[in-house]
Amino acid sequence: GEVKNKRKDGSEYWVETTIVPTKNSKNEIWQYISIRQEITARKQAEAQLEIARYRNAMMLEIAQAANQAETLNDVLRSTMKIVCARSSMQIGHAYIYMGDVREFHSSRVWQFEVSSNFDRFRSVSEKFKFKSGDGIIGRAVKDQVTAKSEDIQRDPDFLRGESLEGTGINFMI
Repeated sequence: GEVKNKRKDGSEYWVETTIVPTKNSKNEIWQYISIRQEITARKQAEAQLEIARYRNAMMLEIAQAANQAETLNDVLRSTMKIVCARSSMQIGHAYIYMGDVREFHSSRVWQFEVSSNFDRFRSVSEKFKFKSGDGIIGRAVKDQVTAKSEDIQRDPDFLRGESLEGTGINFMI
């Protein structure tokens, strides 16, 4: 079987273990031989493959919804719905890149699981503009990575944090 172990330094590693009984001349088990192989790299590759499969499935779902949409807002709305559902997020908001001014502007397209207490945040967000590299969203776009914050109300990179007061929203991807 596969077993996760911990090194003395606290780091974790995986091993695949096979235990084979050996028998004596009376056909009785007299000892066991354990064969172990370190498989950490394989487990990491499997985890990365699972993430890629998840993302590909989500992108396929988004592409199918986009193909059925009649307007850009319909595409954004269905994308927000899918992304929020798959990431268990209560709220989603799409920004559109405005190449002429090199900024991200609100699309005014939102996905809410719950709709109360978001009026102030919504109002602030719809007026907010980001340049590549500004705040969490701009940094994610610039670095082409998923941005995450555990406490967006207090995160200095989440430029609209104060407007979240009273919403109960603290986490963002």
